Amino acid sequence: YDPLSLECQVRGSQELPHEIFRWTHDVCMLIVKYFCPVMQRLVTLGCYYCHVSETIDSMIADNFLEERLKPYIERGEVAPLSPEAYATLMCWEEYCHKSPKDIVERNVAHTIEKEG
Repeated sequence: YDPLSLECQVRGSQELPHEIFRWTHDVCMLIVKYFCPVMQRLVTLGCYYCHVSETIDSMIADNFLEERLKPYIERGEVAPLSPEAYATLMCWEEYCHKSPKDIVERNVAHTIEKEG
């Protein structure tokens, strides 16, 4: 689905809109949020599906982050990222909502499986 229009987008000759029907324990869904330090704003970018053997920064390599940030940048809700900024992004896992201490820093160069 396109996150802006909510329309189903089937790519090429693909009969099913998403490979989620093949979901196994090797597939992970991350709910991705971005905090803009310039505007002091947190935005939810959506769900990112990947294999547990992929690194967290794979969402940068396949342009997920750039594509999902684009509408927020166009509306002026977050500041644009410089190409150099992508190399210094930090990743945090929010695993519980009860305490601010329930947020753990993650290494974007590690695989999802290694990060737990």
